[in-house]
Amino acid sequence: MRIALHVLAALSLSATACEDSSKGDPSEPQPPGPAGQGDVMGQPSPPDTGPQIMPGPMDAGALPDISVGEIVAERIMTWVCDSGFGAEALDEDLELAEVAGGDAVIRIDPAGEPCTFHLSVSAPGEETTRLTETPSGYLLAAGVERDGVRAVCASRIEHRAAAEEGQEDPDGRMVRRETTGVSVICAVGAGETWTAPFEVVASSGEFAPWVVALTDDGDGGYTLTYDRDFSFQFLNLTPGGRPESDGSYTVGFSVDAEGAVTVAEPEKLADELVGAPEPEDPEQCPAGVIDPDDPRCAPRCGDGTCDPDEACDTCEDCGPCALMVDDADEPGYAEVEGEWANAEGHDDFSRWTEAGRATFTFDAMLPGWKSLSVHHPRDANSATAAVYRIIEGEQEVARFVEDQRGEPSEWVLLGRFPSRGDFLVELSSAGAGRLRADAIRVEQIEAPPPVVDDGDGLYAETEGRWSGGAGGHDGDHRSSVGGVATFTLPIQPGVHQLAVYVPDAPQASTRADLTIASDGRFVAGMTVDQRSASGWLELGRYRLDGQRVTLTWTGTDDLPVLADAARVGRHADLNRAGEVAVDDGDPLFLVDGQWAPAAGGGVGGDARWSRDPVGRARWQFSGLAPDFYDVLVAWPADPANTTVATYSFSAGGGEIGQVVADQTAPNPGWLRIGTVWAASPVIEVSLTREGRGTVYADAIKLVSTSCEDCTR
Repeated sequence: MRIALHVLAALSLSATACEDSSKGDPSEPQPPGPAGQGDVMGQPSPPDTGPQIMPGPMDAGALPDISVGEIVAERIMTWVCDSGFGAEALDEDLELAEVAGGDAVIRIDPAGEPCTFHLSVSAPGEETTRLTETPSGYLLAAGVERDGVRAVCASRIEHRAAAEEGQEDPDGRMVRRETTGVSVICAVGAGETWTAPFEVVASSGEFAPWVVALTDDGDGGYTLTYDRDFSFQFLNLTPGGRPESDGSYTVGFSVDAEGAVTVAEPEKLADELVGAPEPEDPEQCPAGVIDPDDPRCAPRCGDGTCDPDEACDTCEDCGPCALMVDDADEPGYAEVEGEWANAEGHDDFSRWTEAGRATFTFDAMLPGWKSLSVHHPRDANSATAAVYRIIEGEQEVARFVEDQRGEPSEWVLLGRFPSRGDFLVELSSAGAGRLRADAIRVEQIEAPPPVVDDGDGLYAETEGRWSGGAGGHDGDHRSSVGGVATFTLPIQPGVHQLAVYVPDAPQASTRADLTIASDGRFVAGMTVDQRSASGWLELGRYRLDGQRVTLTWTGTDDLPVLADAARVGRHADLNRAGEVAVDDGDPLFLVDGQWAPAAGGGVGGDARWSRDPVGRARWQFSGLAPDFYDVLVAWPADPANTTVATYSFSAGGGEIGQVVADQTAPNPGWLRIGTVWAASPVIEVSLTREGRGTVYADAIKLVSTSCEDCTR
């Protein structure tokens, strides 16, 4: 089944603090002094008093012990829904599960609203039976049949439009939703006669029940197995960092001859979530992966991928090594616009036009990297800017621009590009002079280094006026105020490390939006202070299911956004190193309002401070693997600091929770303020203040709860 809900993130904060705001004065003229010294303060209050961090003495060097199982603040479950799924889905896309013991299937039927469906059962030769009166979200289901009687259960997700708009897919299909509760409903019936759906596991703000299995115990009795998940994420099966109440459970229910339902109390089966998939065998190649650099996944003749040890003409996978299309070829060459005339050229003649368009079609070549060379007459009357667009289907995959004037030559190499199959080269003019169409040759080549530079055919400037500048990757870069530029890198589905090159330029944008998309679908987005970057900026690892990844720079302020180069690298797994930190002054740290450098103290010897009532600091963590992370913060302590420093957490542009801390408390290094579940590869933490006092922005660190050797 193709899952219709695309989860962004859910946050579980383990402690929140709110203290008296009577300290400090926002009108004080002097900046705060160096960090205070002293014992750590901030031990958690007992759970029954509410989630707080209260001042109180602790042993020097200790950290507050705030565990997920003790204090859990309200969770806000936010995700993104593909609003076009229902209209485009095939029948198999709408099937949730098969009914064991028979040939029926449990399915969902679109109900109009984004990601809302009716639950139904269908079988060959029978009318589809709708089980629900009110549509909702349904993701996981199980069913069983005996002697013509069927029982089905499904996890029902109640949801609504999100209160805040977030970062959406560029095509506008993706809409933000908020989960209001998850329950398990079941129904029992035969043919078209069914009970009304009844709750077997009720909705609770404490956990989500995810259906795993359903068994028939005989005499109208059934046993449901489900996973209890406090993070409310059906994709989250991480074992570490969970409260003791999480795990796999069973619950029995029965339906008598009159349709009366009896539901027993749930019983815990195990601490582990039984729905977790079996880990992949490290000795086996993952299904569908072909990777020449991995001995487990090496290509073989007959698998559709050309083995580097095979020649183009000796293995059926490799296709022709090169193809040439001439203007005399049919059906390979076509003139689709304009009036054309003959001139001398390759193979006796060529074609030219003052204003027109022609295409060269290439079929039967193996997917992979190719070089593009052109042949045509050259003289002073030729086109100043001939545009060659490489098009697969309706998608442009590369573009080259050539000045057709100059000294005569046989063949001119324009550049390299990747293709997945058949493609055409569209020729048009973006300048003055005669556009010449003669012959184009494409050759299969080895893959180049996984870097796209601003001068390559896979780089495009889609909006704004751009100009060149000295310095950067390969010695130059491009810049534009408010412009948009893209780097498209071919990939195979899997895990990839992404990076962008930012040249050292003091006048660069402080608010350059950077988005990542795979085959046109939004993956992640962040905002970069390009002045703080110099060289390669690592963005982390992402699991990408497409054939191409596109990184897009967009300028959003009055300073030039820089576009230079992008890089991709294949990896076996997501980055599970255990911890990631962002300090003030890093490219993914941003401030709004008035901030100033601190006189001393802070991680790395520096920090920022502000008394601006609307001041805000932002830390962005990119390339996160799905996991639980402890959130650790640092600040130089001072009695004049704010007692109400609010750390807010967001993913996909929508807030998912917050913690309030007292920055007057001495902090020797790192203070753990909560635990976050990262289902989105990018999470942002922002800091504001309420009331009086100075707020400090220093470093924030996310540490995986499963990392035993990490420093907390």
